[in-house]
Amino acid sequence: MLSSAHDPAFWRSRAVEARSAAAQMSDPLSRRAMIAVAARYERLADRAAMKRDIFGQPELSVERPGSVEL
Repeated sequence: MLSSAHDPAFWRSRAVEARSAAAQMSDPLSRRAMIAVAARYERLADRAAMKRDIFGQPELSVERPGSVEL
């Protein structure tokens, strides 16, 4: 399982939400700002995908209560 920061789909979903919010804004400056946020989310998605392709999917370590390293 990927954490949100490493999952391109997470960032692409955020970009879709930002574009949807921008479409509902009447103020042109606010709309442009939200579209810029969406573009940044897309870049984060691209970077996450590139890292996944280069390094593979990161494994999440889970600490179990009471476990002891020997």
